[in-house]
Amino acid sequence: MSVTNETSIIRYSGNGVITTFDFAFPIISTSDLKVYWLVETTGVQSTKTEGAGAHYTVATTNVDFSSGGTVTTTSENTVPTGTTIVIARDMPMTQATDFIAGGTLTAKTIEDAFDKITMMIIDKATDIKRSFKAPISDDLTLDHVVDDSAIRASKSFKFDAEGDVDTST
Repeated sequence: MSVTNETSIIRYSGNGVITTFDFAFPIISTSDLKVYWLVETTGVQSTKTEGAGAHYTVATTNVDFSSGGTVTTTSENTVPTGTTIVIARDMPMTQATDFIAGGTLTAKTIEDAFDKITMMIIDKATDIKRSFKAPISDDLTLDHVVDDSAIRASKSFKFDAEGDVDTST
């Protein structure tokens, strides 16, 4: 397969009736998907589980998930009105292909390894796009590291006179 789709997340609004939700980005295994529900009124997000007797199942659009697939919620787990279902690819950061000297090396083996790396890069680029970032013009000597969680608890982010992150009260 080739990885030509830079999307790795899709969102749908629930209505309490629809149970099938398509995704067009490739995955290697159904375990590469994470499904979340976000309740808009409270902002509470919950992670759902895959499998028979769980919250949803996954079916492929084609044989190998290269064109995505469909997440189907179970009848007792329809996505209610006021809730967004988020389907996201979350590739494990592993490399399971073992290239052995003198072994058989096929184009498919190489392509599969590159496809997985490409999907991991797209997933991480998506994470970065959703992160706070300093502009490229910021001086590299600025300290953008936040305090330890115990120190920043119950405090707000602010910036000192130099533009460094400060979480003091």
